[in-house]
Amino acid sequence: MKTFLFIAISLITFEARAAWTLEGESVDHTKLFIESNSLKIVDGLNEVLVRMEGAEPKNDLGFSYSSIVELYGFDCPHRRYKLLSAIIYSQSNMSGTSRETPIGRLGSWRNPNPKTTNEKIMGIACGGASNQNSGRDRTK
Repeated sequence: MKTFLFIAISLITFEARAAWTLEGESVDHTKLFIESNSLKIVDGLNEVLVRMEGAEPKNDLGFSYSSIVELYGFDCPHRRYKLLSAIIYSQSNMSGTSRETPIGRLGSWRNPNPKTTNEKIMGIACGGASNQNSGRDRTK
């Protein structure tokens, strides 16, 4: 319960002072943003908040949504990640009805496929080659 509460408070805090940086757009015109102030190490995981804004509403989580904010944890030495929590919004720009879907630290590990969004996010979270010259402070 304490972990869930911490994650929920963290997501709310990050959203209140968010500094979203557009990192790319997928072929279906979904825009990917990284919250630059959220990059930190917690319990050995490199955590980062990711926001996706769809051009069209999606309905694959049992809820129609246009915007989603996800908290990912990356185990950089083992090149794997897991989704820790997500908040989905019915409208774009984190507005409208929202639902939190806590996954928790017991979520399943996944390895990013090459040349995918998740590999790009891992590169940013773990300070990979795609992030070395971006000017981000990785010491926080």
